[in-house]
Amino acid sequence: MLFLETVELSESTINIIMMSVWLSVFVLALIVELSTQSLTSVWFCGGAVAALIFTYIPNVPFFVEIIVFFVVSIVLLVSLRPLSKKILLKNQKEERMNVDAIVGKKGVILKEIKELDAGEVRIDSVIWSCLSEDGSEIEKEERVVVTKIIGNRLYVKKEEKEGN
Repeated sequence: MLFLETVELSESTINIIMMSVWLSVFVLALIVELSTQSLTSVWFCGGAVAALIFTYIPNVPFFVEIIVFFVVSIVLLVSLRPLSKKILLKNQKEERMNVDAIVGKKGVILKEIKELDAGEVRIDSVIWSCLSEDGSEIEKEERVVVTKIIGNRLYVKKEEKEGN
């Protein structure tokens, strides 16, 4: 028969264990944040530091440290994450993807655009079917700018020459 004895740990031993726990939580949360960069785990670092501070206060039970950890982490997460995301993302330019990135690009007409007939334009080494935005004719070798995309067809207008 196995008898389990309760082991009495001194307060200094418990404090050392809890300090190790909070430092480990801090490092783990920091590693997770650095790998994901989602501004979620970093707030648990703040909670771990607050709980670590409580380990230095004599006679504070460990469950109080756990409560402090969760309360501080949640308060930081809820109050500072939206503000931080807004500050960090305000300088980021919205990057257009796929065909949306073509709007505003310049190209050269390869096949003349006629009033009711589509032409062809080369943009970034890709040839597209295109129509004139205003229905006008555009001659071959004319430089144009893409104004919009509908379906698989680009709408273009003549590039305005500088000085006009």
